[in-house]
Amino acid sequence: MKFIKKKLIIAILILESRLIIRKYKPFIVGVTGSVGKTSTKDAIYTILANNSYVRKSEKSFNSDLGIPLTILGCQNGWSDIMIWIRNILHGLELILFKSKYPECLVLEIGADHPDDIKKVSKWLKTDIAVITKVSEIPVHVEFFPTPEDVLKEKLYLANSLKDSGTLIILADDKRLMEASKNYKQKVLTFGIDNPATVTASDITMDIKSGVSFKLNHEGNSIPVSIKGALGNQFIYPVLAGTAVGIARNISLNKIIESIPNHIPSKGRMNIISGINGSTLIDDTYNSSPDAVNEA
Repeated sequence: MKFIKKKLIIAILILESRLIIRKYKPFIVGVTGSVGKTSTKDAIYTILANNSYVRKSEKSFNSDLGIPLTILGCQNGWSDIMIWIRNILHGLELILFKSKYPECLVLEIGADHPDDIKKVSKWLKTDIAVITKVSEIPVHVEFFPTPEDVLKEKLYLANSLKDSGTLIILADDKRLMEASKNYKQKVLTFGIDNPATVTASDITMDIKSGVSFKLNHEGNSIPVSIKGALGNQFIYPVLAGTAVGIARNISLNKIIESIPNHIPSKGRMNIISGINGSTLIDDTYNSSPDAVNEA
């Protein structure tokens, strides 16, 4: 019975989400990948929110339930039916009446099981699709026949792109670069180890202050610092966010100005001051093989 109720609620929320998108026509950025989805989503939000009214997925609201909740701007009702009723009524209010609605949505889109992204791509059409690294041993691979099937699932987000959309991918992922040749939309890239639209160089790590590097784009090379965290996993989201800003025609100067507002995700190699002058590195977030190697 609970399963039936959940399916019914999801169906109603998806229908409302489609009608809301049709009415308000927000610019939609979708983000997926095996690692770095949440950090990348947060960095994109920071850069875009400095220039327009933006809403992002909260925490890891990236499922067939979490995505509609983000579009509606509602919280998870869990087992409280009254909250779900209020969420549905709020959706109806947005549809029937004119409300102030975000100009842009930054949606994290996950895939725990086969066809998760495929189902979303059938009703959610994106203006920008961002795909972070798709690991050779990805998380949730136990639910897929092979790691290649995980890659195929992630690429369904690219299939959601509008004809005028932009695909943004990690240049350091050879499989993604090869797959991007199959899409007619504009492709932008970001990376550290390979040539890309946006790259990072002169990277330094400091146990007290964090990460510093030069952000490079079309001959421009600008110093950037990320306070309170360590590791390249904090550089990639900023590079991806910069690529999204470029696709949105935001000037590089404005993008750089917004980066100091970016707060690194918690539990991912964060620097914490300890007692007696000690320093702690908090890497307690649920991990993956890539995250362990980076640590």
